[in-house]
Amino acid sequence: WRNHRGHNWLSGMRNQGSCGSCYAMAFMTAMESRIRIKYNEPNRHRYSTQDVVSCSVYNQGCDGGFPYLVGKHVLHFGTVSEKCFPYEARDGVCGKACGEREYPLEKVNYVGGHFGGCSEELMMKDIAENGPMVIAFEAPHALFSYQGGIFTGPRPRVEDQGVANVKAWQHTNHAVVAVGWGHTMVNGKRERYWIVRNSWGTTWGENGYFRIRR
Repeated sequence: WRNHRGHNWLSGMRNQGSCGSCYAMAFMTAMESRIRIKYNEPNRHRYSTQDVVSCSVYNQGCDGGFPYLVGKHVLHFGTVSEKCFPYEARDGVCGKACGEREYPLEKVNYVGGHFGGCSEELMMKDIAENGPMVIAFEAPHALFSYQGGIFTGPRPRVEDQGVANVKAWQHTNHAVVAVGWGHTMVNGKRERYWIVRNSWGTTWGENGYFRIRR
């Protein structure tokens, strides 16, 4: 969706700074893009991440949260534009009033209908039909030093790998946005990857994006 039908449907890159707001940045980025695509307005205004960080009773501000619950916040309480409530990279104070709040969502759901119901094929179908998608994963330390290429990292930790009484979902520690996919040839073999947008600014990775093995 960075280059589809002659337009980039994503807003400018975000940088969460020292605030653990990736969950909010990922959701708002995906929501913005899907609204732009639905209404064919590639330059539509951005929505406020800070409004979620400062005001969402379902999440924990700069201490983290869940993208799905950001959706619930927007459904129940609405949102404001980025211009109204700019990002501060801190918990801040809720209470910005600049016109009526917007309610841009009709529903929030997991791809596949429920948590754990997703698949590679369903992800591709939903991204192609509706736009960028929020994904959560366990970001290893090596991701901080990523500069380009197809990221692999260690295998994900899951329940049957010796971690007693721990569900796989508890290992996710970072939320990002899948915007597309592709493949390339490496040593004569086809390597498939997702194209993913991070929230660490444009100087990180591939202009703020990374490719991860699909």
